[in-house]
Amino acid sequence: MASHARVDVAVVGGGVAGLWTLALAVRRGLSAVLFERSALGDGQTIASQGILHAGVKYALPGEAAREARALGAAARVWEACLAGDGEIDLRNVRTLSTCTHLWTAPEVGARLAARGAAALFRSSVRRLGRDELPGAFADSPEGVEVYEAEERVIEPSGLMHALAEFCEGRLCRVDESRLEPEAPDSWACVVRFGQEEVRVQAASVVLAAGEGNAVLLNGVHGGKEFMQRRPLHQVMIDAAPVPVFGHCVGLSGVPRLTVTSAMSRGRTVWYLGGGVAESGLELSTDEQIERARGEVASCLPWLEFSAARWATLRIDRAEGRVVGRKRPESFIVRRFGNVSAVWPTKLALAPLVAAEVAQSWGEPRSDADIHAVKNRPMPEVSRPPWEREGIEWR
Repeated sequence: MASHARVDVAVVGGGVAGLWTLALAVRRGLSAVLFERSALGDGQTIASQGILHAGVKYALPGEAAREARALGAAARVWEACLAGDGEIDLRNVRTLSTCTHLWTAPEVGARLAARGAAALFRSSVRRLGRDELPGAFADSPEGVEVYEAEERVIEPSGLMHALAEFCEGRLCRVDESRLEPEAPDSWACVVRFGQEEVRVQAASVVLAAGEGNAVLLNGVHGGKEFMQRRPLHQVMIDAAPVPVFGHCVGLSGVPRLTVTSAMSRGRTVWYLGGGVAESGLELSTDEQIERARGEVASCLPWLEFSAARWATLRIDRAEGRVVGRKRPESFIVRRFGNVSAVWPTKLALAPLVAAEVAQSWGEPRSDADIHAVKNRPMPEVSRPPWEREGIEWR
């Protein structure tokens, strides 16, 4: 027979959306617990680039204004929390860069696209003069235009550590999680610790397990049909010459390159996303590396990479399904009775996801009982992709 627990909020999935939702519940005095099968942040969160987008690059051609507005609202929440003035204290999260840079590829159209983005975001984007260029662009030719955008870049693993510390005692490493019906439009969360099962009755069950949501929703009125996947083929460069944070603007709405940097074992590591990650899906590892070499050489021809090592990382991004399976314009929350399935779309939108879910929360339940899930092993925080074992550097 399974043990039982009763809580206000049960969260399944320890990425940024799940942890932020749990932290919000804890901050509001609710009985809440989170269940994670692997490491905190493992998957999409730790594989994100840590950019707290303020909507800048989404002013480029073809992108939706709704996403820019959502990102702008989320950015204000992040800034308050990172300053210690928000509902969740994130002052210990490391900021890798206080801004990002948009820079142009050589073609004239790219320069016009960057100017268009700057015109739409006059308060947060400005063109830099030659005497203001950061080190990575000091030797760039005259034809390259560089803009500074007020978009902070944080360390995803540090964010996971901070949120986990805030939620200490509420995090459980489990071997399995599943939903079981209790009443019409009401489900319990059943978790397994080895051979022991615990049935968790929750006023609100939040599914924030990324790809895992599809399996969890199998028995919930066809809920699995509300998810889609968008694969990416990211690139990592070990021993890059200098840190870079930003986007190389091309002629489409997607930057040719989105670059963030980290220090690892005393060396600078670049993490590449943007167009090179979205359009390299059919390429092998070697082919993707060669393509990335070409894009880097085209976008940053003045930098030297002779000492660098290259590797790739495939990520299946899970998103809420939209018509035509296009990329969602913002986060998505689907409700099924007491169950909320969430897909933040981007790390930056996690605060808005949690706030949306919290709208359905009531007063703390008087019969809360968490003894069956107390003192369980806590999941570790996932390591950054470039520090994992088994990476094949070339």
